[in-house]
Amino acid sequence: MRARPTSPHTTIYTFRTMAFSLAHRVTGIVLAFGLVVLAYWLMAAAGGEDSYGAALAVLSFRVCKLLLWVLLAAFLYHLVSGLRHLSWDLVLGMEKRQTRVSSVLVVLLVLALLGLFTWLLFFRTVAP
Repeated sequence: MRARPTSPHTTIYTFRTMAFSLAHRVTGIVLAFGLVVLAYWLMAAAGGEDSYGAALAVLSFRVCKLLLWVLLAAFLYHLVSGLRHLSWDLVLGMEKRQTRVSSVLVVLLVLALLGLFTWLLFFRTVAP
């Protein structure tokens, strides 16, 4: 009996490609759990002023703010990495050098966006 072919990732993918692919999948799972937080916030908003105030009190804890920051980071990475995957679906940027450059660009863009949104959401003071 002839041996079955193995998946191409065992022979052609580099560690970097596998790491970025795994990170894309992990951030997708993290975002799925983030839907629970979003649903809680939306249900509290629909429940009236008292329940919304209680939800804001819970989400204002430092641990919850850290969770929201992790969800923000996961969202940004998944978005930018998803655009990279979309370009690959269009057979753009498939050469070895182009994939290396795009992986660095993904990281730099995510870090820049994360820094911007972290400042906007957590550190910017808004005058009344």
